[in-house]
Amino acid sequence: MALRGRWTGQKNDCADPAADMQLTIAPRELLFHESAGAVMAVEPLPDGGARIAARFTGEGQSWNRTLTLTPSADGRLLTVTGDGVSAARKRCPDTP
Repeated sequence: MALRGRWTGQKNDCADPAADMQLTIAPRELLFHESAGAVMAVEPLPDGGARIAARFTGEGQSWNRTLTLTPSADGRLLTVTGDGVSAARKRCPDTP
């Protein structure tokens, strides 16, 4: 999946592992700054994005959440939408 790799907030530094907008997309896991989601289902979307259902844990809690990941046309930005909220992230340079 072309979305795999490290992403961070547009104003964040990719070298900062504690950046609050940090997101790593792995084959079976979504890793955010303070939570991790085990991927349960992936629905590819026509725009190259995906709708991902995951079981999250973090800060002593667990929950299920579905996120829609939408890449920009050039693949350098990723919009993550969930629960009616969207946030754009930039691809970190160590990501192919």
